[in-house]
This record gives sequence, structure tokens and C-alpha cells, in this order.
Amino acid sequence: MKGLLLKDYYLLTGYCRSFILLITVFVLASCAGNDSFFFTSFPCIFAGILPMTLLSYDDREKWTDYAGTFPYTKAMLVSVKYIMGLFTTLSIFALTVAVQLIRAVVVSDISFFVKSIPLLSVSLTGGLLASAILLPFIFRFGVEKGRIVYYAVICLFSIGISIVSQLSSGMSLQAIARFPAAVIVLLTFLLYGLSWMLSIKIYNRHR
Repeated sequence: MKGLLLKDYYLLTGYCRSFILLITVFVLASCAGNDSFFFTSFPCIFAGILPMTLLSYDDREKWTDYAGTFPYTKAMLVSVKYIMGLFTTLSIFALTVAVQLIRAVVVSDISFFVKSIPLLSVSLTGGLLASAILLPFIFRFGVEKGRIVYYAVICLFSIGISIVSQLSSGMSLQAIARFPAAVIVLLTFLLYGLSWMLSIKIYNRHR
């Protein structure tokens, strides 16, 4: 399993540098912007779809066939993508939170950061849900056929971000602070785990 994780890590840092740079730019832009939910949430959501990019590289290089020569189970091949999804999403979420916290300290407005935690949790939810929704389809239908779902989910998330951004801009910080952030995050992790188990079942049955 360690070898699979290292392989995907090297693939991520070697071939996805442009994606990582783009995500970093958006994280920094969220600090300089006018409290835009789009700039705050986009990095996590984009990080959440990076496992699908890794799967595309695996498919292009025929990695699945090559992996059959190693003592890896199908559950391991599936699990490594979910672990990478957690790694990329949580890393970018931590970076986003750190940047927002630094911004709050610089402008001497810690209260705004505290009250914006529910919206930050929504960005984490979006990143994890992106992987949770897409990966079962990719493992069932393959990268090429699953690409249709991939683009559909991106469009839906983009529309969702726009709607939430408009709604949040018209809400007071007091109203935002009432959102049950912990409950939302816990439910998201539960859905992520269910998606993980579903993908293992699908991959064992159809591959």
C-alpha cells in the first residue's frame, strides 16, 4: 500500500504541478478578495477532483494492467485514490484556513474568521463530495465513459458555488454562524466512507 501511495504522490507532484499552482493562486486570491465564497471553496473542490486526474494518467499508461503483476488487491487500488482524495482536499483546506486566519489577524478581525467557519466547512464538504460522487462512476464505467459524469459534476458544483455565494453574500455573519458545521462535516465523511466501500464493491465485481 505504501508503494501505491508513493506512486500517486510522485505522479501528483510530477504531472499535476499546474493544477497545484492554480489551486494555490485561488487560495491566495481568497485572502485578497472581498469575502468571495467562490475563491474560498474552489480550491478544495478542485483538490477533490485530483484523484480523477490521477486515474486518467493511470489509464493512459495502462497502469491497471501493470499493477496486476504486483501483489495488490483491488481494494488497495481503489483505496489509494480515496486516501489521495483525503490528502489533497484536507491539505488544501488546511492551507485555506491558515490563509484566512492570517488575513483575520492582519486586519484585526478574528471574529469574522470564527463566524466564517461554517462556510469554510462547506468548502471542505464540496471537495470530499466531489471525490465521493465521481469515483464510483469512474471505477464502474472507466475513465473515458466516466468523463461525462466528471464534466456534469463540475458544472453542477460550479452552479452550486454560484448559488451559495449569492445566498451567503446576503446573509449576516450571525445567520451564517448558526449553520451546524460539525454535523455537515461528519455527514460528509460518512458519505465519503460509504462511497469508498461502494467503489471497492464495484471494482471487485466489474474488473
